[in-house]
Amino acid sequence: MKVLSLIRKFFTDRISGKPVKERIFIYYMLFFAAMSFLITVGNIVNGLEFSYNYKWILVCLVSFVFI
Repeated sequence: MKVLSLIRKFFTDRISGKPVKERIFIYYMLFFAAMSFLITVGNIVNGLEFSYNYKWILVCLVSFVFI
């Protein structure tokens, strides 16, 4: 629980003074980064070919760059 509160504090401090449109964009990119990370991990755990992960890794990296 301590880790989650630290993560929440980190993101809240980063976006607290930003306009609403920018906050929505940041949450949107965080959502896509988290989903692509989970899909990549799921593909690896299920033993799928690594070529399925290239686009999800790219989406994850681009999402984190835009944040």
